[in-house]
Amino acid sequence: MDAVTRQGLVLTDLAALREILLRRDPDLAPVLERIGTQPLAPIDRERIRRAVVDELCELPDGEGGRQALLLVDLLDRLGGA
Repeated sequence: MDAVTRQGLVLTDLAALREILLRRDPDLAPVLERIGTQPLAPIDRERIRRAVVDELCELPDGEGGRQALLLVDLLDRLGGA
């Protein structure tokens, strides 16, 4: 079982989110340290969601399954970050 961290995100979620942001919007990587400790600026929240949605939309056909579910779950939990 994954260790639960701030705001219900687990360590694996933060690692996946960090990987996505480093690839898609590297300027947001430092924002991960603030999740759950202080409110995110609306623009940061929107940019994070956009990066995750872009990742979801670009999954190869037939490979979405588990990864798609993980990304959708991450998006749901980021709503309260």
